Amino acid sequence: MRLDVQEFKVQRIEFGRFSCFRDGLLSIRKQELIDLIAEDNRIHGVDVVIVSPGEKTRIANINDILEPRIKGDDSTGYYPGIFARLFRAGQGRTWTLKGCAVMEIGYKQGFYGGIVDMVGEAASLTPYSRTHNVCILAKPAPDIDLAEYGRALKLAGAKISVYLARTAWNSDPDEARSYDLKMESRRLKNLPKVAYLFLLHSHGNSREPFIYGANSRQYYPTILHPNEILDGAIVCGHYDLPMCMKNTTYSILNHPVILDLYERHGKELDFRGVVVAPEPTSMEEIHRTAMMAAGLMKDQLGVEGVIITKEGGGHADVDLMRNCEACEDLGIKTVLMDNEWLGQDGAGRLSLLDMSEKADAIVSLGNADEIVEAAPVEKVVGGEIVADIKGNLMGRIVLPVRTIPGAISQIGLSHMTVEVRERSIPALTGMTPGNSGIDLCKRAKHIIETAGGAAGTDQDMFRMVRLLSKISSSDPAGKPSEEKYPIRGVRKNVLSDKRGSQRAIELLLRKLGGKEFDTEIEFPGRKIADTGLTMVIRDVGR
Repeated sequence: MRLDVQEFKVQRIEFGRFSCFRDGLLSIRKQELIDLIAEDNRIHGVDVVIVSPGEKTRIANINDILEPRIKGDDSTGYYPGIFARLFRAGQGRTWTLKGCAVMEIGYKQGFYGGIVDMVGEAASLTPYSRTHNVCILAKPAPDIDLAEYGRALKLAGAKISVYLARTAWNSDPDEARSYDLKMESRRLKNLPKVAYLFLLHSHGNSREPFIYGANSRQYYPTILHPNEILDGAIVCGHYDLPMCMKNTTYSILNHPVILDLYERHGKELDFRGVVVAPEPTSMEEIHRTAMMAAGLMKDQLGVEGVIITKEGGGHADVDLMRNCEACEDLGIKTVLMDNEWLGQDGAGRLSLLDMSEKADAIVSLGNADEIVEAAPVEKVVGGEIVADIKGNLMGRIVLPVRTIPGAISQIGLSHMTVEVRERSIPALTGMTPGNSGIDLCKRAKHIIETAGGAAGTDQDMFRMVRLLSKISSSDPAGKPSEEKYPIRGVRKNVLSDKRGSQRAIELLLRKLGGKEFDTEIEFPGRKIADTGLTMVIRDVGR
């Protein structure tokens, strides 16, 4: 299966008398867009606003983001099963406007919309501050429920996405890219066989993506050609989840794990395909899904290693770990990608809801709890009320990173990760690993993990004296796994020079090659790679 993507780079965008694309300028006839959206009686008060990079503008209540696209053999639709006849995506030619995004904007109690600043510190965290954004503003009709309002916004976004892409129909592309897994067998010989397991959040209306127009809850684990995912087979259907807990349609169309695996296909690895699987709501279904997904990868795709990503919040960590275990039990080496929950100060000890001893290679996608101070702006698009955000949206506001689209991407689109920043510790003590006081004390004390009984007291005291001796003599203390103290300090968000998907693939290749590797998320009490102390304590009396 071969997919040819024709890319047209949007450099400027404006409203005009006609809708057309020429020499990087996208001109849009505004009223045509409004009329197209207003056909749906589930929404009213429709408006369309253009926001471009560099404008002192804040875009609020963003529910999903799409990229303008059409198929080369059908200029009337895209997203099969949503806004096009049902056909198999991933083959033929696709037209796309790069550097342009379509934003579904609307507010209703229960929605969790995101915020994009086009300038300032918050802008540096999102790729959508660098796109020319066509913002669809649509209010819900009276008495409409959340799910129907979300579907109306989705249809509006799909309509405008296709409408805009059609403007490039008779233009020559700036770039053309082809995607095809088929390759001469000699080029794939002796390369590690790798797949991608794409977990999709499936927790009810307004909390799931759609696969060929069908709710993802209706699926068991399924093998898809990666081209299908890059070509509109999966669409975001989340409207009451924070931005960090869902994959936008834009990010799925530009799926970083798939694109980065393609980039290394035939060079460093043999990319065998993708398994998509739901994240059910019961433990029985979670175990069944994990078993079936691992079986497909082992027996149908014949892989040796897999990248696994989740979608959702803490509950989805359970799905992530059970799928990891199911794969590792079949001899498939895994690398997981996950965001952390460390509190606003980054001092949280348990950053994931669930853990597994077999999850020894995890890429951190950043701390979703961390906050950023966003500077005042001159204009706000999308309303004055946003869930979980306080203050005047025109002014200086505090934004949790989880509200910024693309800042934390659970499929690794962003460069976000965390960095340990140690603090001087004025005292040393001992506590059992399960003691809830550890989280309260660890920023003020150096804590040794104790056995919790008299039988282990001698060893506990030995470790405490040894660590105290090192601290007081300025000798570097060992890593937490060596000295047996809980991972401490604070973990702050930083931007890596590589995006999350790239780091995950490199980690998997090291693991498959039998080389030493470091995980980016550390679990207390388990001997895995540690950051150690980056600041030596020279005076224990401090």
